[in-house]
Amino acid sequence: MPFTMLSEPWLTHAFKLPIWFQAIKGATAAKSGQMLLPSIIGLSVAAISSGFIVSAIGYYTPLMLLGSTMMAIGFGFLTSFTPRTTDSAWIGWQVMFSIGIGLAFPQPWSATQTALDAKDIPVGMAAVGFSISIGAAISISVSQNIFTNLLREGLSSVPGLDVGNVIEQGATGFLNNVPASEKERVIDIYNSAVTRTFWAGVAAACVGLVAALCMKWNSVKGAKKERTVEE
Repeated sequence: MPFTMLSEPWLTHAFKLPIWFQAIKGATAAKSGQMLLPSIIGLSVAAISSGFIVSAIGYYTPLMLLGSTMMAIGFGFLTSFTPRTTDSAWIGWQVMFSIGIGLAFPQPWSATQTALDAKDIPVGMAAVGFSISIGAAISISVSQNIFTNLLREGLSSVPGLDVGNVIEQGATGFLNNVPASEKERVIDIYNSAVTRTFWAGVAAACVGLVAALCMKWNSVKGAKKERTVEE
């Protein structure tokens, strides 16, 4: 199911945003985890709320559409982060993006149980789980390759810089062996490498939106009534 590609934006965000906090904002590993809390809280609240919303209105497709749109917009603004991005900005866009994930991501499970015949539901649920796992594995690899290649390419333009050493130092120590005159330039390069990986998340969210537009508007209430009658 193409919609399960939405695991890609969440994982890219979860792995790369803490790196941005550490490298660009100077946060420690523990502090960067705290700075990620807005997205974790937003996702949790939205995911719980989505269950009540679907139960009330009967339709899961609107949440797919709204969630995918919020993800694409929120993730798009993550690509605009710079060393001068304010706290209100990185908190606000995290919240918007994570609410989108929380609203949209649970819906393939609802769709599977609503659209399929009872005998096909176990297979459908397994397919959804498999797709999410594959999407997660691919997304981590792709985002890391994009980040490493962009960082290496950018650092290569700085004269006299040991690119390999800078990369090996990681997000918290990459400036240790950088001349003072080049530190600001290297920070901008690091920032660009991290934020450009978020474009993969924007693309995945847009694919999810297209998939949501193609979904049938089946009601979970109608499906429950049909199964009750059959039983």
